[in-house]
Amino acid sequence: PTNLYANPGFDTDSVWSKGTWTIGSGIASKAAGAASGIAQSHVSVPPITVVAGKTYRFHASPLVLTAGGIQARISGGTAQDGPLVPASGIILARLTAVSGNNTLSFRADASFAGSIDNAVVFIETPDCLPQGTHHFWLQPSNDGVPGPVSGPFTVVVV
Repeated sequence: PTNLYANPGFDTDSVWSKGTWTIGSGIASKAAGAASGIAQSHVSVPPITVVAGKTYRFHASPLVLTAGGIQARISGGTAQDGPLVPASGIILARLTAVSGNNTLSFRADASFAGSIDNAVVFIETPDCLPQGTHHFWLQPSNDGVPGPVSGPFTVVVV
């Protein structure tokens, strides 16, 4: 799937609607003081079209959080909020848009002090693996003769 966000690595201070967030040194940061989101929407350049009934998968990392919490959000109309992430780590969320939604964002509460990077949002397809951490083992085969099993290999699916 294609990342719908332009400038997902916060390489420049452009494209994003920032509220009280700042962008610099390849990260988006917010100080405590007011609840605020960092977003892209139908008025962004390039615009994002949010489709009611579609499920969107969100990811951001690394999350450096010294206070407060942050969540993925689809807004415009009735807001659809992901789980509140209250500690450093990664943000993973799976949200379904409803009629009137037009903005894809990460929203921090008023006490949030921290930063995010590598923002990803895409439309889920039937071929997508379930979101989260998965472990894989691999076994080579040569002319039908199995080789040694290797693993586990850990991967986080957005």
